[in-house]
Amino acid sequence: MVVRSLILALSMMVLTACSNNQGGKSQAKNENNGSKGLRETPVSTKESEMIYFKGGPFTMGSGNGTLNEQPVHQVTVKSFKIDKYPVTVSDFRRFIQTTGYQTDADKFGDSGVFDFNTSGWILVPGANWQYPTGKKSSPAEDNHPVTHVSWNDAGAYAVWIGKRLPTEAEWEYAARCGGKSIMRFSWGDNLIVDGKYRANVWQGNGLSAKQGADGFVLTSPVGHYGKHLVE
Repeated sequence: MVVRSLILALSMMVLTACSNNQGGKSQAKNENNGSKGLRETPVSTKESEMIYFKGGPFTMGSGNGTLNEQPVHQVTVKSFKIDKYPVTVSDFRRFIQTTGYQTDADKFGDSGVFDFNTSGWILVPGANWQYPTGKKSSPAEDNHPVTHVSWNDAGAYAVWIGKRLPTEAEWEYAARCGGKSIMRFSWGDNLIVDGKYRANVWQGNGLSAKQGADGFVLTSPVGHYGKHLVE
């Protein structure tokens, strides 16, 4: 039950898609993603805007992070493109309406939600991509990143959009600005610059930390911080 809740409660994760095709046409094939039989009909939405990264070697991992981030090691990735934006609730809804796909959370009938009162995860009946904290709460906003999406769900969406999921190495390579950055974040070592948060993150050092200092208790609108910084 605990493992299932952690897999499904991706409230702080983002779903992005990736492609190795440099010519602009994306790859529809995605093996072992549990999406066999889906209608593979790419649609034109803003998550189709992709950033190209020329492949090469880079230093992956962290020497002072969690165990799964260690050890620091050299990795070489091939050239690829990755979505500029996370997949939004609206994007994911289009996928569900077109294919009739049922997410793992909907199959289980519940999903993991973080309880701020107990600082722990609980399984909430009815919690899914449409109702991140349960059906007794407000529905997810269309322009926010989709949550409560399992690996199977993410793979199915990627196939439908005509892409695939990025590997861990590709994601980190992109986050490190093409493998060049050795700083804590892609923009530098400080989360707050000129008194403003540069990303939607968990605040504080403990699970009981008060949320909302970055402007949002939970997720933020897709593209919010990029727009905020240029205003």
